[in-house]
Parts: sequence; C-alpha cells; structure tokens
Amino acid sequence: MVPRADKNIVVRANDKIEISLSGFKKYFNSISEVIVAGINPHCGEDGLLGTEDKVILPALKQVKGVDVRGPFSGDTLHFYTNRTRRQLKVYMFHDQGLPQFKDRYKTIGLNITLGLPFLRMSVDHGTAFDLYGKGMADFSGCFYMLKEAIKVHRKISNE
Repeated sequence: MVPRADKNIVVRANDKIEISLSGFKKYFNSISEVIVAGINPHCGEDGLLGTEDKVILPALKQVKGVDVRGPFSGDTLHFYTNRTRRQLKVYMFHDQGLPQFKDRYKTIGLNITLGLPFLRMSVDHGTAFDLYGKGMADFSGCFYMLKEAIKVHRKISNE
C-alpha cells in the first residue's frame, strides 16, 4: 500500500526547502540544485522495502526556480555532488548526512538555522568537554565558522 501524502507533510517539506533556498540566497549564495534524501534508508529500491518516500514527492514537485532531484538514499547523496553547481543537500534526519560530511570535512563545517529573524551559526561539532584544559582541542572548526560569520556580516551590511 502506498502511503497517502498528508497535505501538512507536503506543505512542511516544501516550506523547509523554500526557507533554506531563501536563507542561502540572503546570507550565502543562491542554490541552483537541491538533492533530497529519502525518509526510508533503503530509498531507491522502487518500493521493495518501503514506500514512505512517495509521501515527499508532491513537495519536491512544488519547489520552483531550482532543479530538485530525489529522493535518494541518504547514505548516497554524496554521489550526486557536482562542483559546477551550487547544491543544497536536504537530509530527512540529523544523522543521515553527518557521517559522510564529517568523513570528508572533519570539523570544518557550519551548523546553521534558517527561517529565524536572524542567522544562527555555530561550529559543526560537539563541545569537547573531555579535551578542556588539555591543550588538545582543534580550533579550526571554530576559526572557519568565525570567518564565515564575518563574510555573512559583510554581505548583509552591503545590502
């Protein structure tokens, strides 16, 4: 049985993508392509192991002004990376994309929240309380985040 797309799910999924596209354009750069992970970790097997991902298809079809591809299995989204396009990868769950991201970039990343009246940015890793006072912590993620915050400040100050 194919799950019916609840209108609220479609609207929320579409809103999240639209908020992300708008926020990236405002604070960073415009996005030209959105790559979306599926809800089911086995997404892409054409419903053999679940049909949950058919629920988000209507939301993906409603996004305008940008190419939207997916849903794909979350652990394979990095296969669709195209460095000639400004891509936004949308994962359905927090831990779907982090392993691939952290394997590639380590602690150099941003944790951002869009859709607020301001941009919330932080480093993309934990607190490292176990390293406090030992001189072992790697500050490169924090340094990267601060450099990006300065870029964002300059961008919005010039508008």
